[in-house]
Amino acid sequence: MRLPWGTACLIMVLMCASARTQQLSESVLTSDDELWEALQEGVITYDQYLVLREIIENGLDSTNRHLLDEIPNLFYLFKTDSMRIDPIEQEQVSGFRSVEIKKAQSPRIRGQVGHRYTMFLDNEQRTWYRSRADLSVENRWRFRLQAIRERGGAERVVSRSVGYRNRTGLVRRIEVGSFTTRFGLGTLFGHRGQILDASSNINAESWSYPSYGGYNGLLAELRSGGWEIRSLASLTRDSSHRMFTAGLMIERAVGKIRPGLVVGQVNLVNRGSGVSVEIPMASALVYYDYRTGYAAGELSHQGSETSATSVVLEGRHRFETAELRYAAWRYDDDFVDLTAGSKSAVLSEPDTLAAVAFSYRSRRVGQRGGLVKTTIEPSGRMAFSNSLLRAENTRDASRQQFFSGLAYNLSPDWQWRLAYLGDWRHDPGTAPADRSDHQLRLETRYTTARVRAKCYIGVDVDGRDSDHAVLFVSARYVMTDGSAYEIWSNLGEIDTDGLQYWYAFARGSWPLGSYLTAAAKLSNSYRRDGPDSNATQMSLELNATL
Repeated sequence: MRLPWGTACLIMVLMCASARTQQLSESVLTSDDELWEALQEGVITYDQYLVLREIIENGLDSTNRHLLDEIPNLFYLFKTDSMRIDPIEQEQVSGFRSVEIKKAQSPRIRGQVGHRYTMFLDNEQRTWYRSRADLSVENRWRFRLQAIRERGGAERVVSRSVGYRNRTGLVRRIEVGSFTTRFGLGTLFGHRGQILDASSNINAESWSYPSYGGYNGLLAELRSGGWEIRSLASLTRDSSHRMFTAGLMIERAVGKIRPGLVVGQVNLVNRGSGVSVEIPMASALVYYDYRTGYAAGELSHQGSETSATSVVLEGRHRFETAELRYAAWRYDDDFVDLTAGSKSAVLSEPDTLAAVAFSYRSRRVGQRGGLVKTTIEPSGRMAFSNSLLRAENTRDASRQQFFSGLAYNLSPDWQWRLAYLGDWRHDPGTAPADRSDHQLRLETRYTTARVRAKCYIGVDVDGRDSDHAVLFVSARYVMTDGSAYEIWSNLGEIDTDGLQYWYAFARGSWPLGSYLTAAAKLSNSYRRDGPDSNATQMSLELNATL
């Protein structure tokens, strides 16, 4: 049936009233450079920067779709094929390329090999690079390797793995080396992000323990009938600590209900003193699938010297012209966040395991919160999206965000969009403790088979900074020979004193025969009050597609 407007309004009222308090954002981040700029401007945290950089380079496929939780304004749900998504979601998802190598009759070996070299065009001549290889043999075996030199000069192996995948049979997936996975809703095992330091040089240490935010070891997935079994063993270390992780998940499909059990343990050792902390863990989870949506929940327990529980709920419900998505989470104050990858807001809390002298920051310790999103399509031309997020933690710090966007298609090629994002933060450890930020944007897009253009103007009212305007323009054109040209300009901060921040680039890519593609990118970043008022970079890239 169609969703009556009265019901739609009721959903909006309940959404704003019931959520007691993932990140909402207007930023679309599609490359290392844009990530770096977002980090410098404070749009994302350093932990987010590391994880999003991994997603951009590794892409999203069927094995790591849960990493959508890390992309601003998105959150992962198990059924994604029939979900209604708004324009900003579409753009964000498309920015993270899929690396899933599709089945083909020939050739036997398929994949990509690439190298990107970047330099600052200044007297210091700073350079960095990223090399990667992703190859599939017989559509089942997969080989991956990535190495980088970062802006700071560190040169290291990022990840390397050998994997086997099969859509049928008992053994569905085996990974040896670097991998990411999530058991259940991730309260015990997920993509935590890099928590230990890494070797700063490409050597035996870097090869054995790469600079990767996932696991390092062995993953196995088995399926038979309605049963699914996953197991992992991982070993990571740095100069001061070593962490061993082992986990097992068993699920059983019984009609529309799929219950499951997760057990495991984490051992963290101080390599200097030899003292270790052992954290046994267990969780119960259940999924309920129905024709127009699903609901899922996981209850976990960590028990050792301390005892902590956590609970995560999520689900979606699709109406004929609307969709409701929701998630809620609660973690105890004693929760040890070493391997979790479940839902949480970007609201970090310092934590310490005193016995092994290990300090880190966590988005989950003592956090409780929730997120609700509605997408309503009253007609084929119009989409109305609203999101509300609220979270708070042990220190009485809190964050609340509200997003509302209205998109209208003038034609199949033209679209207009009006959006508002409000962000309220309270942190007793900062001065002032309260901060609010309000963004309003009017945007137009033009998209055809060869042309993609976007322009928006916006106003940002920041409670702790000067109010400013934003003007963004981008355009991309694909020639008949396959070459493509793109320009990007973000006048990100214009206030009463003039232009404070501007980032722009021009990029071209050219096919070199049937298998090679070359690309060049020239970018410039201007910050009026920054240490480098003008920073110009040149990137050269060569990719081979087999």
